Amino acid sequence: MKKSGISFKLQSSSGDTIPLLIEERDQSDEYGAIIWPSAMVTSCFIVEYENTAANVLELGCGVGLCGITYALKHPSSNVILTDGSHEDMWLGAVQQNIKNNNCDNASSQILNWGCGADLRQLILTSGPFDLIIASDCLFDEESFDSFLYTLSLALSKGTPDCRALVAYNRRDDEHQLDFYFKKWSLSATRLPLPNCNNIIHEGKRLPEDWDSTVILWKVIRKAD
Repeated sequence: MKKSGISFKLQSSSGDTIPLLIEERDQSDEYGAIIWPSAMVTSCFIVEYENTAANVLELGCGVGLCGITYALKHPSSNVILTDGSHEDMWLGAVQQNIKNNNCDNASSQILNWGCGADLRQLILTSGPFDLIIASDCLFDEESFDSFLYTLSLALSKGTPDCRALVAYNRRDDEHQLDFYFKKWSLSATRLPLPNCNNIIHEGKRLPEDWDSTVILWKVIRKAD
């Protein structure tokens, strides 16, 4: 199930450095088993720009890079990493990554998109949330409704200033996202990409323009 850990160093323009060790999973047919460029860009944005939020929820966390980055950057925050695929394999992998990086302020939980009762229970026990992180969750149009329903509900039940940081890897369905955002009462503002040239991946800097297909949005829920 496990591969050897992948080492990262994320550095902000001010010189703050966050080292990480993330294990991917040997499940080549499973989307969340590996680290995608959007997750690395999101993590860079967190290191460079995100201020401390008390309660943070990550949707579709995969192996946990973004949520763990946030937990390490902001040790006073409570960060809950969630996913819903291949439950037993995913829980073991993400819990190991949390342990590998000594994240005492992070935890993991199963959360299937589209299940309002499960999300409401999570909000009741651990919320409301100030920030929601979602990296490359818009990878299949068949899951757009279930994901955006979950995101919209989490935002509507969040604190007054609750917002989401959503990363998307450009695909052929990009033109359809405006329709889905409007359907679920969401407003998306495109954010500038952070400077990711300071990522050290397995001891080497990443090549230029490796992140050119990634889009970042700040997403809020429109008032009813």
